[in-house]
Amino acid sequence: AISRAQAVIEFEVDGTIITANENFCGAVGYDLSEIQGRHHQIFVEKTYGESAEYREFWKKLGDGEFIADEFQRFGKDGSEIWIQASYNPIFDAGGKVVKVVKFATDITGRVHAVNTIGNSLRQLSDGNLDQSIDDKFIPELDGLRLDFNQTLQNLNDTLSRIGHNAQAIDGGSQEIRSLYLIHI
Repeated sequence: AISRAQAVIEFEVDGTIITANENFCGAVGYDLSEIQGRHHQIFVEKTYGESAEYREFWKKLGDGEFIADEFQRFGKDGSEIWIQASYNPIFDAGGKVVKVVKFATDITGRVHAVNTIGNSLRQLSDGNLDQSIDDKFIPELDGLRLDFNQTLQNLNDTLSRIGHNAQAIDGGSQEIRSLYLIHI
């Protein structure tokens, strides 16, 4: 049941790939034969994969520590993938870690939507009213995109009416001033 709903991959304690299910392979764009026997490092940014932080990540897993978080990974074609995942050390009867199993869900669409909305809000706070979010989000978040665009349109319409009213007030005050000057 888990394998049908989630991306699952198994590693040796050192990060060497043992096997992965179809969901995992589909998410990263590799066939199992292309990743089996290779190191997890193929899914991470090169500088991170060579870092002390990355080595510590695998050391913690080897020491039996469970790790769960959101992670940035990269597919075969170099595309950015975001996953919500748990890396789970598996112990033998004697308490020794014998492998690590990762269960993951692809959250790339959600991360993309949040980042896009955040960027658009920063632009709005800088005064950029001439924008909209045109690329659709994942279905469960696309309403947020539509609401943002509608709110921005309403704000533009309101500011346009304020500008029109300000011009009318300015015209009226100039007319009053000229009448006042004629009577003096």
